[in-house]
Amino acid sequence: MLNARNLNIHRFLLCVVTIVIAIPMPGVFGQADSSQGKNSKLAQLKFDPYMNLIIVKARINGSENVNLLIDTGASTSLVLETEIAKRLKLKLGPPLNVGQTSQGSQLSAHFVSGVSVKLGDYNTKLSRVLVAPCLGHARRLIGKEVHGILGHRFLTTIAMEVDYENQVLVLHDKNRFQYRGKGESFDLVFDPKIGFLPFTTLELQSKQGKSRKIKMLVDSGGSTNNTGGLGLAQDIKALVATDAKRIPITGVSGLGNSSQETQHSSYLTRLHRMKLGSFVLERPIMTCGKTHNFNLFGAEVLRRFKVVFDYSRKRMILEPNRSFKTPLAYDSSGMMLVASEQDTRVRSIMYVTPKSPAAAAGLRAGDIIVEINGKPADSQSLQATRELFYEPGKKHRLQVKRSGRVFEVTLQTKKLL
Repeated sequence: MLNARNLNIHRFLLCVVTIVIAIPMPGVFGQADSSQGKNSKLAQLKFDPYMNLIIVKARINGSENVNLLIDTGASTSLVLETEIAKRLKLKLGPPLNVGQTSQGSQLSAHFVSGVSVKLGDYNTKLSRVLVAPCLGHARRLIGKEVHGILGHRFLTTIAMEVDYENQVLVLHDKNRFQYRGKGESFDLVFDPKIGFLPFTTLELQSKQGKSRKIKMLVDSGGSTNNTGGLGLAQDIKALVATDAKRIPITGVSGLGNSSQETQHSSYLTRLHRMKLGSFVLERPIMTCGKTHNFNLFGAEVLRRFKVVFDYSRKRMILEPNRSFKTPLAYDSSGMMLVASEQDTRVRSIMYVTPKSPAAAAGLRAGDIIVEINGKPADSQSLQATRELFYEPGKKHRLQVKRSGRVFEVTLQTKKLL
């Protein structure tokens, strides 16, 4: 197992629900800014909003484009997958022993010096880049090739605007950037105990009028599927209604670990209300249990805003977009579909929730979904495949492969949460 904590990655990939959003004509975030603010712009580029993540094309040392995930919940400047670093012929430093795989083989990481990264028109040189075999698990959860992660130390060198609605990313000179829009500003606290990652405070409220202010990691990389935008390390029973449903799940955390090492018993429930400053989200979905070592909110919350990350001024600015009032939905099948670390076209089941439609259909963890309603399961993205099972009250014919045997089942979705 590659221990992310030992490598100072401190990443937790929170499973959150994915929802297809409208894609209007692209615009530029920050139009209300001053001319000085506009002149601070270093680059403007489109990003892939796959599962609400910020995935951009970048060039490493003038290479062909690679996919980088911009992640406020990662404490390094840049982590590159070992395979891509070797393909780019980067000169690796001495190996660092970072643990073992579940099969007992040795895992090594390396540092690389003087790596240039080009994002659109912006080119920067990073003095030290971590190379590690850490993204196979992410590939499985996301179902898409991701070659590296740009994290906290990179973000301290710029100011960044993220327009989730139009999928536009703008990078600014942090010293010249000025924001004059109508968004609400939130203080960020960079916790030295947790890789100097950004935390802010929000309020959770119960039906009975109880409330609690909670310090939470702002995690733009926290997004996969099947759960809500909040993850809590502690059980807050006082804020959960006694009649609220609790859905047991196998929680998933840690980009830098094997999939076996990152699965934990957890549960899902809905809270009454979440307040982030003056912004209110009704009935947010929360994961709670051993999945997280600290509290966090991820991309399912952030994608409802235009967001400014202005680390030099220790602030985050939020402007609600047209997705702000979209209800937080939940999967209606009770199964967590993932890809394979070796082949992103594979659709396999990571876990099945007890007493769910998937369990009633006889599905099990490890089953491979071959066809859905007569179409190959890999005919669309993993995100689109999962979204097929969001609507309750639908019947789906599944062709399933288990231990070399192929058979058919009918899955009848129903509202679970």
